[in-house]
Amino acid sequence: MSGPQIVLVGKSKQDHPEMSDILKNIKASQVPHEILDSVYVTVCKDDETNRYEIDKKTFAKNKVSYKNIGEHVSSLGIREEILGIEIVVDLDRVHEYVRSESSRFFDAVCF
Repeated sequence: MSGPQIVLVGKSKQDHPEMSDILKNIKASQVPHEILDSVYVTVCKDDETNRYEIDKKTFAKNKVSYKNIGEHVSSLGIREEILGIEIVVDLDRVHEYVRSESSRFFDAVCF
């Protein structure tokens, strides 16, 4: 097995179609904890699959790295085969971050 499937999805209380487009087109290698909403793991044991939510405090001071997430999740003591990892980002926070950083950028270059 080549490792678990990793899926990045967005969640929002507001309509931000541009954020959904960004999410579809990025090839992120890591997700900052500031925009992390939740992480779910799907495991298989005895031909039965179960989905568990991982406490996001686990990632509180680190970025969620795609490259090492399987190892990180396994280090939590999960003994079953990990089929998938779902990383949910908060699109409202992403939108606010992009807006804030864009304003800061243009404030710095404008006279």
